[in-house]
Amino acid sequence: MYFGPFEGEVFASFSAAGNSGLSDKLPFFQTDAACAASFGANAPGVALHRNFENSPVAYSVADGNLQAWAEKMMIPMLIEFSDDYIEPIFGKQAPALILFSEGTTHDSFTEAASALKGSILFVHSGVSDGI
Repeated sequence: MYFGPFEGEVFASFSAAGNSGLSDKLPFFQTDAACAASFGANAPGVALHRNFENSPVAYSVADGNLQAWAEKMMIPMLIEFSDDYIEPIFGKQAPALILFSEGTTHDSFTEAASALKGSILFVHSGVSDGI
């Protein structure tokens, strides 16, 4: 979601990300700058609402390329192996660590996922899933 006028560097980045095909995966909205604070963003600014972890998350120019930032933010810190995440795991050929374990995810795996978020994908799956 973009907060602000249809002009400036942040709006240009938002438009470029939307035109790149990212809008096929995420809804892109523009709204009044007065709404920015309720999404944790500054105006002009961008925030991404997601249904996992901390949400919404606000984009900062210091985060680098908006499209690359949004693609990283669309992936949970811990991914449960499923068809929904085949593309980020295998299609992007990102480094990934997959834990096969029955029961709960181990604390050390969760701590490593938090420390290395954005550089390595942490995926977990049951041993008998898919059989």
